[in-house]
Amino acid sequence: MSLVATIVGLAVLLALAISNARRWSRPIKSDAEEIADAQRETAEHDRELARLRELAPKDVTSAEALRRLLTDDLAKTREALRVFKKRHADHLVRQFAEDEQTLVSELGSLEATIVRLRVRSGAA
Repeated sequence: MSLVATIVGLAVLLALAISNARRWSRPIKSDAEEIADAQRETAEHDRELARLRELAPKDVTSAEALRRLLTDDLAKTREALRVFKKRHADHLVRQFAEDEQTLVSELGSLEATIVRLRVRSGAA
């Protein structure tokens, strides 16, 4: 998933979180703080994905951890896609649809890697 798409997805989730926070009258962070937090979380997430992608071809535990993260990303992408379709945000719909396909493809390849690693280790 591209960094821009990730940030946009986080912004959508952030807007929902802010809405819920206001409903419960909890103090919320300023917009700048929220954006900075989202950017930090995105950078950390991207570093973890890169680390796991590097380890996954040879380590089943890393491959399974990567699968969990990618599955979570796919769920978030599909939720954002649903929201953007309702709002007729065609450009974002196209971007998130592409990201969805990329994630589905990567998950398919990763499943094959996990099976291969399990067979090699005798844990199939």
